[in-house]
Amino acid sequence: MGANFCVDLTARASKPFGPERYVPVVGTARGVTFHTTLVPRGDSAYRVFLDGPLREGAALEEGDTVELELAPDLDPPEPPPPLELLNALDVVDGGIEAFFNLPDGLRREALRFLENAKRRDTRERRVARIVEMVEERVLRHDGR
Repeated sequence: MGANFCVDLTARASKPFGPERYVPVVGTARGVTFHTTLVPRGDSAYRVFLDGPLREGAALEEGDTVELELAPDLDPPEPPPPLELLNALDVVDGGIEAFFNLPDGLRREALRFLENAKRRDTRERRVARIVEMVEERVLRHDGR
């Protein structure tokens, strides 16, 4: 959902998290604790996206080497969807229901993606991208 910094885990490092699916995790990078979702990247391996606040707190820059400690997040936080997102989803037939039916990890990541937007225009673009993703899933599901 945009230009993201990430770490690709090896298949060996990914193995404890089970078969490929979205997996909520809690981790640390250079002493900074974070919550995120492992994203399947194929070949029995995962990708971890590192958001701006984490990169800033851990003083990470593109190309840095970082050691991550990851564990399953047994009680992952999910922020409530902001009103502006709900209003935009309401325009799509079945949009709100489709959003809440997204896989938990994907829904959480979409909400974090939106919440990390600092500027209003960035936030508006991110709302539009989330709605577009949901709309594509609704169309795919309905066979339209």
